[in-house]
Amino acid sequence: MVCWDSWFPESCRILALKGAEIIFCPTWVEDWGGKRGVPTERKALSIVRATENQLFFVDVVACGYTEVIPNQRMRLAGHSRLMSPGPGGRILTEAGYEPKLLVADLHLKEIYEKRAQFKIFETRQPYTYEEITKSRVSRKQ
Repeated sequence: MVCWDSWFPESCRILALKGAEIIFCPTWVEDWGGKRGVPTERKALSIVRATENQLFFVDVVACGYTEVIPNQRMRLAGHSRLMSPGPGGRILTEAGYEPKLLVADLHLKEIYEKRAQFKIFETRQPYTYEEITKSRVSRKQ
């Protein structure tokens, strides 16, 4: 997945249904001085994507500084992390605002145990959410 894809649960679910065990999501997002909840929002997304799809989720978030707006130096969100499928999307390792090499032991057995225990894929009922593909957000004029 890439950046914006992580905001849509369907993107990750499709990859999981196709057999993904580990998803890497390179992301570039500004910190905005904490005004927009970053990196808190990225952390929440990482936890949810790993848990709801019972897989390892690697959120690779750019760090350092950039100048998107001329003469305005902006800090990037950083805080890359590696999430396990559970319980509750456990953080295996996490960086901060600075570059850091993240290393963790991944045991694919953990994925298969979670999937056997919770049966997320076998018990889902796609017909109940067909409306998602048909609906559009209504906008007030």
